[in-house]
Amino acid sequence: MEERGTADRAGRKSISEFWFFGAVFLWISRAIPFLYRADGRNAGKVVKVHGGVSRNIVEDIANLELRPTYISVVDEDAIGEEVIRS
Repeated sequence: MEERGTADRAGRKSISEFWFFGAVFLWISRAIPFLYRADGRNAGKVVKVHGGVSRNIVEDIANLELRPTYISVVDEDAIGEEVIRS
């Protein structure tokens, strides 16, 4: 059997057999640096975060220096390209 995988920083071999299928969601939130005023204007910024349960799990596994494979579907538009780049 052929051994597949990559070595981590300590030289240990890890086999890349983590496959995930799922959807990516775009969470849009408004960040206000002070108390929200319901009767007036609220300056702040819009924050976009790519998420979804499966994507978050894949990101966590990658942070453990493992190499998961993630398969999903995205639209052919600017948001879809942004998801791929992230």
